[in-house]
Amino acid sequence: MSIESATKCEIRAVIRYLVAKEKSPHEIFNEVRTVYGEGHMNRTSIYKWCREFKNGRMNVPDDLRSGRPSILTDDIVNKVENAVRDDRRLTLDELSAMFPQLSRSLLHETITETCKPPEFLERYELDGDNFLKSIVTGDETCVAHYTPETKRQSEQWRHTTSPSTKKFKTTISAKKIMASVFWDHKGIILIEYLRQGETINAARYCETLKKLRRTVHNKRRVC
Repeated sequence: MSIESATKCEIRAVIRYLVAKEKSPHEIFNEVRTVYGEGHMNRTSIYKWCREFKNGRMNVPDDLRSGRPSILTDDIVNKVENAVRDDRRLTLDELSAMFPQLSRSLLHETITETCKPPEFLERYELDGDNFLKSIVTGDETCVAHYTPETKRQSEQWRHTTSPSTKKFKTTISAKKIMASVFWDHKGIILIEYLRQGETINAARYCETLKKLRRTVHNKRRVC
């Protein structure tokens, strides 16, 4: 059953109630759409009110302001989102030319609210910095197979009568190997070296990810 006639204040009161129940913005958006349909409040507005109530706003009515009412509709929001997804290098100037009916500030707000991965936003809304601390990321790089000691690293304490040591001239190895490095907010978690002659494929990478999972589990269980 959907409610066809509803004021914006009524919907904002519902949003405030759901925020108090610690519902995520995505869940609130779905519930509002289910009950009130698509014509009452667009996603950007719902996310904005979720943020304001979460930040401590108490009153439900709009703040008094002058100027024309917002012309932002779901259709325009979808068009902006699709344009950015088709070309993520679009600048704000280029988007302003594509959507002249929107002010730059409203266009910027629309992009930031709609073009981010919602699952990350929802997790951050719920867990805050604890969610960011749980993130593990990684990268690959080529490293030299052998790196000689520097002159300073090879220095030794010697007596004046000690025989001099002979140091052979060494250079960085021309051979390189692939290293996969994974880390979180505390530092390096795992470094996985690819054996000489081995290539990265799906099976090999799955093994690395399984090893990473065990390492993360063991380290965080100890902490």
